Amino acid sequence: MSTAAVMCGGGLGAYDLVRTLGRGGIESAVFASHPADLAFRSRYTRRTLLLPPFKEENFREIFDRIRAFSQAVADRPVLFYLGDSELMFMSRFRDMLEPSYRFLLPPPSILDAVMSKVRFIGLAREARLPVPAAMAFSDVEELESGIDALEMPCIVKPAYNQDWFWESQELRSRFGEYKEALRRFDSPRALLEFCAGLPRRPAGFIVQSYIDGP
Repeated sequence: MSTAAVMCGGGLGAYDLVRTLGRGGIESAVFASHPADLAFRSRYTRRTLLLPPFKEENFREIFDRIRAFSQAVADRPVLFYLGDSELMFMSRFRDMLEPSYRFLLPPPSILDAVMSKVRFIGLAREARLPVPAAMAFSDVEELESGIDALEMPCIVKPAYNQDWFWESQELRSRFGEYKEALRRFDSPRALLEFCAGLPRRPAGFIVQSYIDGP
């Protein structure tokens, strides 16, 4: 049986991927940052590696650990990754990881635009992609000055998903988990009140036209 490496910051996606690979005849080594990750207990998992949380301050340690793992196996493993945090790690360490693992990443210029919702606005316009209209703002003061140009209803999103992984219980209580913080606004007043409470992030945020789903 062939072996792949599956890297996950702590969501449930690793289990599904490991099971899919296993049914195709590929066993997995699972790298995860949550000790209770379900993928650790899959019957298709042959080796496990516990990693620190996928935060920028831990990226170097994560790289050192998975590189050491690759040096202990005979073949250069295929590396699968899940989630935006893992993608950001792969982007930062692309050149250093290539001697140890096989993986696919888009060119840096495209990857940077896809990872950042702020930069994606420019890419979508240039490529004429059919996406909802959006504007980027650095803070609530800039939003206030440009709010007349926005259409309601709308939704606010961080430049990077990780920007809304709250660092305190007070913020978690106020906004909820990431998906709970993504909410519809029907008036400029409600939008401004929400954004005024957001902690400032270097990359800012976007306001996007709200599209009703099925």
